[in-house]
Amino acid sequence: MSSKQHTISPVLSCCIAAAALAGMSISAVAQSELRPSVIGGRSRRTLPEVTDYNLKFRAVTFKANAGLRAEFNDNINLSEHNKDSDIVLTPYVDISMYWPITPFNSLRLTTSLGYHKYLDHSELDSSSLLLSPDSELNFDVFVGNFVINFHDRFSVQQDPVGEPTLSNVAEFGRFINTAGVTVWWNVNSSLSLSASYDHTNYVTLNDRFDFADYAEDQISLSSRISILDNLWGGAEGGVASTRYTTGEKSDAFSGHLGLYAESILTPYTRVRVAGGAQFSLFDGSSDKQIEILPSDVDQLDDFGVTDRVGRAGDSDAISPYVNLEISNRLGPRFTHSLSAGYESQLAITSQRVEALFVRYSAEWNINRIVTLNGNLFYEHGNEHGADRPEDFDRFGAGVSTSYQLSRKLGMAVGYNFIVKDSNLDRQSYTNNRVFLQLNYDF
Repeated sequence: MSSKQHTISPVLSCCIAAAALAGMSISAVAQSELRPSVIGGRSRRTLPEVTDYNLKFRAVTFKANAGLRAEFNDNINLSEHNKDSDIVLTPYVDISMYWPITPFNSLRLTTSLGYHKYLDHSELDSSSLLLSPDSELNFDVFVGNFVINFHDRFSVQQDPVGEPTLSNVAEFGRFINTAGVTVWWNVNSSLSLSASYDHTNYVTLNDRFDFADYAEDQISLSSRISILDNLWGGAEGGVASTRYTTGEKSDAFSGHLGLYAESILTPYTRVRVAGGAQFSLFDGSSDKQIEILPSDVDQLDDFGVTDRVGRAGDSDAISPYVNLEISNRLGPRFTHSLSAGYESQLAITSQRVEALFVRYSAEWNINRIVTLNGNLFYEHGNEHGADRPEDFDRFGAGVSTSYQLSRKLGMAVGYNFIVKDSNLDRQSYTNNRVFLQLNYDF
C-alpha cells in the first residue's frame, strides 16, 4: 500500500493553526458528501452572530468540546460476501471561532478533527487527521448594499459510504478543498442578486484511487425577488469546468439553469423548491474505466482494483433537475425536515451518475437532558459512461438518543444501517453499525 503525498492550502494551514490555539472541539467526523453536480454551487448566507462560547479573548470567542466514539461495524469493506467486521475508536475535537474584526467585518472558523483506530485491522487506521465535511473558514465584509463572503471549505474523509457507487472498499481517503468568494447585492427591498466563484481541489490519499483526482472551477449566479410577504423566488444558474489530474477520466464541462421559490407557509414551516435543466459535456471517452471488485476474486491485486475491458463511450447529456426542501417544527420540542431531488453528479467508476434521492430527519427533545434523533434515506442511481454501467438502490436508516449526564458531559448511543442493491455482480451489500459516544464540553 502506497500513500500519496499531498499539500494543504495556506488558508487551510492557517485554519488548523487557529484551531490549535483555540483549544479544540468536534462532533463526530461525518461520513458522507456529495460529489460535484451541476447544481452544487448554491450560495450560502452569512451566519448569525455566535453567542454560545466557552472562551473569550478580547473580541474573539471560542467554543470547544472533545469526545470519543466507539463503533462496531459488521461490514467495514462494504462487501456482499467477503465481509469483515471491526470496532473503530474515534477520538475527536470540535472547534468554532468567531472574531468580529469591525462592526462590518467578521471572521469565522468551524471544524472537527478526528482519528480512526481499528482494533483488528490496523492497516485501515487513519493516515492523517480527519476533518469533517462542514469545516469552513469565512470572512464577511459589509459594504453599503453589498455583502462579500470569502470562504475556504475543507475536509479530509475516509469512510467510503459517502460515495454511493463504491462497493468492496474499506477506506476511501480524500482531501477536498473549496476556496472562493460570494457577493450578495441588495438592490432594493424587493430584489437581491448574488454571484460566486469557487475553485475545488479533490485529492485522493492513496495511489490506487488517483484516477479520481481533479480540479474544478465553478461560477454561480442567482436572483431573489420578493413576490409576497412570505414568498420569494428567482432564477439560478451556473457552469463548472472539471479537469482530472491523471487524464484517465474525461474532463467535464457542466452547467444548470432554472428557477426556485421559497416560502414560509406558517411560522413553523419553510419550503424551498427548485427545478430546471442541467447539461454535462465530456472531453471524449475515458482512456481507462475502473471497476472495484472483492479481493477474493482471482487475478486481482490486493485491493481488488482492475481495468474494465474496452473504453467507456461518450456520455454527454441534457436532463432535468429538481430539488425540494421542507422543514417544520411541531411544537417546542419536535423538529423534522424532508428533502428530495433528482440531479446528475460526477461519478467515481464512470463519467456521471443520475441520482434520485429522498432524505428525512427528525429530532425530539424529550426533556431537558434526553434527545431522540432519527433519519431515513433512499437513493436510486444510474451510471453513464461506463462499459458496464451500474444501476443501484440504497436505503438507510438510523436512530440515536443522547443523554446529558452532567452540565458538561454527554452520552449518545445509536444504530445505523444501509442496504445497497446493484445490478452488477458482487456490488450489493448490507452494513450495520452500532455506536457509543461520550462528549465533554469545555
